[in-house]
Amino acid sequence: MAIGAVEHWLGKIERMMTQSLFDKTKNAFNIYPENGIYRDEWLFHTAAQPILTIDMVMWTKGVEAAIYEMMKGKNANALKEYDAFSTLQLQQMIKLVRSPLKPL
Repeated sequence: MAIGAVEHWLGKIERMMTQSLFDKTKNAFNIYPENGIYRDEWLFHTAAQPILTIDMVMWTKGVEAAIYEMMKGKNANALKEYDAFSTLQLQQMIKLVRSPLKPL
């Protein structure tokens, strides 16, 4: 039973929801696979929103690293290489989606 002003207990629920998403997203980041290619277990480990968020963070990190390498003259093909890596990631996800999945 909710006791007290609705604004207070709804505010507490909102704060708890925000904290839960933060915790799930931080955990998804911490357990991101080192190689970044074989992410089957990781993709199903937690809720979709934290997975999408961390996937975007890791993609941005990879693109920034590639651009940095190109700007410093270390690797003129860094973006092409990262594109190939991203394509491989997508191909692995396509294999996963095409495989028999559980209804849940």
